Amino acid sequence: MGFSLFAASWHVLHGSIWFHTDIARDFLLINDVVVNHKLALIGPRSGGIPGVFHGPAWLYLNLPVFIFSHGNPIAIGWFWVFLFGCSVASMFFITQKLTNMQTAMIATSLYALTTCTAVSNLFNPFGALLFAPLYVFYLIRYFERHKFQDMFLAVFIAGIVIQFQMAWGVPILMLSLPVLVYSVIKNKKIVHFTSFGVLIIPLSTFFLFDLRHQFLQTKSVLAYIGSGSEVGKQKIDILHLFIQRLRLMAFSLPGYFTQGTNIFSLALFLCVLGLLILFFVKKNKNKSLLPLIFVYFYIGFWIITLVFKGTIWDYYYWPFLPLFCIVLAILLYSTFGQKMIYLAAPLFIFLVMSNTQRMFKENSKFFTTNSGQWTFFAKQAQDIYKDANGNFGWYVYTADQYGYSSKYAMAYSQHFYPNSQGQAFVKQEKTYLIIFPSTNPYTNENWWRPNQIKISKKPTTVFRYPDGSYVEKYVLNSQEMNVRSDPNLIQDMIFR
Repeated sequence: MGFSLFAASWHVLHGSIWFHTDIARDFLLINDVVVNHKLALIGPRSGGIPGVFHGPAWLYLNLPVFIFSHGNPIAIGWFWVFLFGCSVASMFFITQKLTNMQTAMIATSLYALTTCTAVSNLFNPFGALLFAPLYVFYLIRYFERHKFQDMFLAVFIAGIVIQFQMAWGVPILMLSLPVLVYSVIKNKKIVHFTSFGVLIIPLSTFFLFDLRHQFLQTKSVLAYIGSGSEVGKQKIDILHLFIQRLRLMAFSLPGYFTQGTNIFSLALFLCVLGLLILFFVKKNKNKSLLPLIFVYFYIGFWIITLVFKGTIWDYYYWPFLPLFCIVLAILLYSTFGQKMIYLAAPLFIFLVMSNTQRMFKENSKFFTTNSGQWTFFAKQAQDIYKDANGNFGWYVYTADQYGYSSKYAMAYSQHFYPNSQGQAFVKQEKTYLIIFPSTNPYTNENWWRPNQIKISKKPTTVFRYPDGSYVEKYVLNSQEMNVRSDPNLIQDMIFR
């Protein structure tokens, strides 16, 4: 556990976190709530279905630390380490309640070692990862005790999971409905159906947003479902999707343990499959329900995703990881008893060695030269403020047209340079263009500069960085400043 916490803190100990587009976007969204005092009803876009957004729970979870630290990414990074510690503790106590001390220690260790290196790179799916074991815990409690409060809490937590990651939460809730309905009817607890009403609370932000925006998300989902193609092509797509989903089902979760090495992932999958067969064959009235529930959810999830024709990103199924760790520990204990610690030890050693190797590669130089790091963007922004030493304007070009990482770095750095006022997407006498070159000939910076920013002259100074990005400084006269740049440049968070 100590190694996992150390690995989780590795980036913030070096004064950095990963600061790619998704994370920078979240910082800008939280900053918008703080600056404009407007409650956010939606979070980041889902990425899967155009016009559909996650809930704002991840934004509000980070909001208190953001306010307290004045938006300091390193303070948020330490908060993520704290959240990781909470998830590890939660894993241990939940697994111990469901099984025993030995199984809890193995499951928690597996979870901590496979998750710790992602802590410097957190965004909304981690919330689903945090609450997934708790959801399954109350689901199992309901099947065992048939008490209203257990079903109430399970349904409520399912709604919270949807807030963080609907790509996992919605399919899991859909799969839960038939087994819950069956259990309610079988045990004649019809009044327990009222517990579904609690979904109004965690899902209220989705309802309110749709009411205020002419049911944008509802229409987007219906449009996506209704957008088909010719029948012949559909048959080919279904076959392709089916094979793709089978591969993902076999390699996805084991890949977290094997660093994506297919041969090891397949070997681990086959071992787990064999242990599952032994577990189900054994006649033991006291065996845990979790492996059965996990198999049902896991297979059902990949069947439901056949409806979705897009890419299944790893963070869609990430919340399965803690459940997989618990199931693996249960299977090892059920099959080998106390000897399971010796079987798990080689896997622990492999995971520690993999994480250590990765951490050593991320030396102190890495954090200032890698353009995915907060320290890189902060330094780039500071170079501009120091050079300007007064009022200036700035623009940013990235291949995705968003430039969120630089936008936040420039806004945050403003606090430390009160004598240098930077204005985003406005031409001033001193104007800086932050450029991350693109290989796309239709949208590259050489087209962007004269056609959208409307600057054709050569820069007076160019600041170059190890990743290939650079900052161009221009000194413009009054006539050049009066030439308006393209008003359609993405300047806000509408597209998020």
